[in-house]
Amino acid sequence: MANPIRGMVLSFLVVGAVIATIMILAYRPAPPRIKAIDYGPALNSARATGAFPVAAPVSVPAGWQATSVRYVPSALDPKIATWHLGFITPTEQYAAVDQSNGSDPKFVKDATAQGRKAGIQQIGDTTWTQYEAASGGNRSLVSKTGPITTVVTGTLSYDQLAAFSQSLRAT
Repeated sequence: MANPIRGMVLSFLVVGAVIATIMILAYRPAPPRIKAIDYGPALNSARATGAFPVAAPVSVPAGWQATSVRYVPSALDPKIATWHLGFITPTEQYAAVDQSNGSDPKFVKDATAQGRKAGIQQIGDTTWTQYEAASGGNRSLVSKTGPITTVVTGTLSYDQLAAFSQSLRAT
């Protein structure tokens, strides 16, 4: 009687070891969904040394997390640059501000995800042109003040983008 029980226990151990090995080898932890960043240092640096006064929100709604920031001077002319600051909302919507003081027509196309003009929107004293991308649900508001083009873009509604644009201050 000891042999059948011993054989059964050994079989369970072998099967358990095989299952444990498969689970260990196949386990893939889920990557973090959102990597929040501190955009303060990049903002301070861009404002201190930048080619133009970059815009950033005075404050953002609760739960918004900055996910991307970059200030890129032109390789050909350091007086020309682009600025980008992106956020994810608690409902996983995206909002960003992009700016440039250059004259490259690709800037607006890239920042609006190849969007097409969809209308005009007055926000405070500024007239913004609405853009809508053909896919992805991106909407954008574009304004030009002197040499600086500002694009407020994302998957939010135009009203939400307008509220975001009103929180921006350039210094």
